[in-house]
Amino acid sequence: MAGADGTLVWNLEKMLQLRGPSNTGSRGATSAIVWVRRADDPGDTLFYGTQEGFLVCWRQGGAVAYFSEWSCVRMTNPGEVMGLAFDAVSSRLATCNRNGNVKVYALDADYNLCLLYSRPIVVPKSSPKAIALGEMNGNERDIMVFTIYSGHIWVVG
Repeated sequence: MAGADGTLVWNLEKMLQLRGPSNTGSRGATSAIVWVRRADDPGDTLFYGTQEGFLVCWRQGGAVAYFSEWSCVRMTNPGEVMGLAFDAVSSRLATCNRNGNVKVYALDADYNLCLLYSRPIVVPKSSPKAIALGEMNGNERDIMVFTIYSGHIWVVG
């Protein structure tokens, strides 16, 4: 959940708010969020983007009942992060922001980000609103970018 108190994480089975990192409010409101789960990691990982163009990673280790901040990067040509999508098979994170930038990162075993792809999407009188990873196209997945106002769907391969 995100709001005036920042990003909050809840254990819905126990109806308990989990403790998260403090001092995260200076990065702007949370505008996009995605859970990342990999078979080789027992903990939960959460990536979220903010209106100020930050991409933040929180991790929870195994039985630990709180999240700690793992990384925080300011995207180049920052604008509000509008969409996030994760592909567990390839361990890739796709992002889009209000300025029309689409980026794909590879996550290494320690969840460090490595930029693989960066491309501007120019849609007159519109901007990206959401992103999804689609069908396999050779060895890569298609990247689908959904725009606000114009209704265009761009397939980036």
